[in-house]
Amino acid sequence: MYLGYRKVLKMRQWESVKELQWFCERLDLKHIVDKRKLFLKGLLKLQNTVLQTFYALFTHSREFFQLCYKYDTDVSK
Repeated sequence: MYLGYRKVLKMRQWESVKELQWFCERLDLKHIVDKRKLFLKGLLKLQNTVLQTFYALFTHSREFFQLCYKYDTDVSK
């Protein structure tokens, strides 16, 4: 993804594209991963007890609460 921005805009490798992503309303990879972790509720709809158990355990983890706090999110609804 970064290579695309840099190539099109003729940016050097050491120049950051984070601001450019923000102006284009694109999330960086870290935020995409965080967002997916928070909204794994789709796992509950599956008839797979292993995945349902995984989600239940994850929602009680420290990482989950930190993500909720970081993004000011209430996923209990």
